[in-house]
Amino acid sequence: MGNRDKILQFLGNNPNGACDDCVSGKADVIPRQQVNQICRPLQKQGIVERTRKNCPICKTIKIVNIMTGNAKHPIKVPDKASATGQPRCWNWEGNVQSAIVQYLCENGYKISRVSNTESREQGKDIEATSPAGETIWISVKGFPEKSANTQARHWFSQALFDMILYKDENHNAKLGIGLPDEMPTYSNLASRISWFKEACGFNFFWVSQDGKVREE
Repeated sequence: MGNRDKILQFLGNNPNGACDDCVSGKADVIPRQQVNQICRPLQKQGIVERTRKNCPICKTIKIVNIMTGNAKHPIKVPDKASATGQPRCWNWEGNVQSAIVQYLCENGYKISRVSNTESREQGKDIEATSPAGETIWISVKGFPEKSANTQARHWFSQALFDMILYKDENHNAKLGIGLPDEMPTYSNLASRISWFKEACGFNFFWVSQDGKVREE
């Protein structure tokens, strides 16, 4: 896990925030200057707030980093390594989810919840609020390693069913399905259900191998 992910994971699990020194020590980000260099761009992206106040950990008045929009639902950034320590494939669900979260933050969205894909946590995979105040719920799927095409169809169907349930829960919410791009099974299925996409009113968030996201 890189230093940026370490910081996001620590702040996501500590909604009261922490100063650069405490983040450095608690999240194991060395040297301490790395925290400042990483958190300042995160502040510009609206992911982190930096306010001068009493640090909840060391009780000293310093610049405190606080994750935006996470008071009720701590954000857990997925680890890009598997339980065996091997790097995850780029199209693993957690990597797709992470890329979409970053895309939303860069476009002014406030993230309120990100599910833990590793533990198969129940609930919506991504919950956020747009700059205009709209609620957005996204169901994310990766691409399976075994029985790929058959399993991919099942996962795609599950995502569509999520859209039905989300729409019933909140007719005004903006809905989305996040998928790895350049997967023929997914792209073919997406083209075949365009009528349902229009009827339900959701967008696809396609994540490429280099982490870029295109919304359609």
